[in-house]
Amino acid sequence: NGWIAHSGGGSNPIAVKDTTLTYTGYLNSGLGKSVTLTTLGGEDVNRVMDTVLSGSVYTSFMVNVTTAKTAGDYFFHLGTENSNFFYARVYVKKAANGNISFGLAKSSTNTSIQPSYSDSIYSEGTTYLIAVKYTFIPDTSNDEVKLWINPALDGTEPAANLTVTSAQVDATSLGMFALRQGGSTSAAALTLGGIRVAETWIPGSGGSTFPLSVNVNNGWNMVSVPGLHPTNQNVTTWWSGKDPAAGVFRFSGGYLPVTTTTPGQGYWMKHVGVN
Repeated sequence: NGWIAHSGGGSNPIAVKDTTLTYTGYLNSGLGKSVTLTTLGGEDVNRVMDTVLSGSVYTSFMVNVTTAKTAGDYFFHLGTENSNFFYARVYVKKAANGNISFGLAKSSTNTSIQPSYSDSIYSEGTTYLIAVKYTFIPDTSNDEVKLWINPALDGTEPAANLTVTSAQVDATSLGMFALRQGGSTSAAALTLGGIRVAETWIPGSGGSTFPLSVNVNNGWNMVSVPGLHPTNQNVTTWWSGKDPAAGVFRFSGGYLPVTTTTPGQGYWMKHVGVN
């Protein structure tokens, strides 16, 4: 699936869940699967993305925190590929009032450089949409990172909840995003899903609809879907003429049956007749 362990490989591996997270208006709401990170620490994983050397990198995801700890720790970050240079680190901690706060750091922290945290107005057990932006700025040690919590999804980038411009070493490039389970005394237990990485802000929730016409042959076809169907993502919704006696399959080390589709994923589907 493209994820590789870069720390603690094989120790308390990050679990993948068939269930999805949802957030109204977010383009990745209800798509794919989700992962669970625990308070036990262990394996951290990353996935390579197209390397970015200038401009901005945006990433967004849904997160539902089950249990946070007072010390707080980061659970998501960007990084330079094949290195331990981690940037745009996203934190969560338990606040004194019992709520949780989300935090942000440009890169590593110490006694004099600490994460910046949001107001403690967020709750465990609630799904939030988090967006993060890393901006390359000419000159040295002046790049900027921003974080949003439940931003408006109208297609326009709003003011951020947190902005960090600490005078730390800038990233030379960004080529991966990662999930981190942190230390056993500071890490949160949480579920995360719907990751988006791009060089532009999150598209508006209005979305556009369009008619789609595709020719399929009698028998097996390699097919995909371009977006979200107005009804649902079931295979029988997309391909009403599929052979009811045959499954629909994706390939991941072998042919795996599916009942729902993900945009951009390729599938083998057996159709009855030409259409």
